[in-house]
Amino acid sequence: MVELLVAMAVGLFLVGGILQVMVSSKASYRLGEAQARVQENGRFAVQMLAADLRGARSTGCRSMVLDEAQDSLHVVACDLLDPEDGQSGCVGRPAIASDRPLSYASSQKGTADWLAGLPGNATAGAQYKVARQWLRGDVLVSWGTVGEGVYARLPSESQAADLTRPVELVVPHKDLVGGRLALITDCEATDLFTVTSPTKCQSLELDPPSSLKHEESYDADGSAEDCDESASSGYADGAGGQVNSDPALARAYNRQGTETSPGTTLRARVFPFEYSVFYVCCMDSRTGGIQEGGPVNNCNTNPSRYRPALCRWSTSTGAQQYVSDVVDMRVTFDGYDGSGGGTRFLDSSGEVTDAAWVSARGYWDLVDSARIQILATTAEEVRTEVASPIQTAQASDLGYGLATDRRIYQPFDVTTAIRSSALWYLRP
Repeated sequence: MVELLVAMAVGLFLVGGILQVMVSSKASYRLGEAQARVQENGRFAVQMLAADLRGARSTGCRSMVLDEAQDSLHVVACDLLDPEDGQSGCVGRPAIASDRPLSYASSQKGTADWLAGLPGNATAGAQYKVARQWLRGDVLVSWGTVGEGVYARLPSESQAADLTRPVELVVPHKDLVGGRLALITDCEATDLFTVTSPTKCQSLELDPPSSLKHEESYDADGSAEDCDESASSGYADGAGGQVNSDPALARAYNRQGTETSPGTTLRARVFPFEYSVFYVCCMDSRTGGIQEGGPVNNCNTNPSRYRPALCRWSTSTGAQQYVSDVVDMRVTFDGYDGSGGGTRFLDSSGEVTDAAWVSARGYWDLVDSARIQILATTAEEVRTEVASPIQTAQASDLGYGLATDRRIYQPFDVTTAIRSSALWYLRP
């Protein structure tokens, strides 16, 4: 009996040790997996944000500053005008001018500068949605052309003079469909318009025409389909959502014998155009729905179900979750100040050069680089001890005011130049 009791005691001791090792291994595995997810989400978020901002203010082969200096940009897309009321038509200041903010600081909330200048559709615009869905942190704005674009087909001389004629594409593009924004440019002039008719079946006719008998193109939903040579070509119609008979474009493109290039044809290209706003929102982890209005506070009162995320509002998709478990974002800017002495923002000020600082001085057209900071976290509490998410000292710091818990928090930081603000991009 004594030997049996000793054997049972030793066995229980060994089983307890094995269970302890298993529990510890499982905890270590969960911790390692959580750390990997945080790094993956954080790196993806800052890389995508930097890529978006790097191409901001691009108008194809030109920059917004150059287009403004030469008065060569014509905005037909009504929903990007008159930010206070996007329903009133093509009046007011465009939301894509070089003096428009690229960010809004969290300290501006409650002031006249908060979200001022965003497209303001009464029920679905950026100004309306971001105001209702914002949780904390700064707001980042980016807009410009997407991808390489495609050439517009060379029209006949009579067609070139008709500014209301739809823009016909040489090569189909799956993103140039009804409701999307598009930009056409020949590097001397630029028009921004809304695609009002879907690209149903665009013939993949190359210039010079190819000898292909069967060609691939895209249906209105972006899926590939086969079109034979007899299929009608699709169009990107530049009506801009207007109901009146104003011309779709400000000028004819693919013109021959221009003032600056006599005897040549300036080939025009058409680009998809995207206007995006990034901000931290509150998501329901069970349904995936973005919280709006008062329920945004669910992320503070019920963090086990409602989790912060980086959201993106765009002209093509509306408001959507972009990256999960991003709890804060801060953006600061640099550039040359307006004194004429060639002094950088960061050299001349001991303050934080965030959106509030830039807006107060009217320096948005001088900004040429930005620093983006985000704070990523885990959905579950995986640490054994309770600790503060990150050390902060003032309200402008990343993670300021966050409650203590057992989640992992990791900051990510990237600095990017804005290509369209580079000196080589601003020269005629």
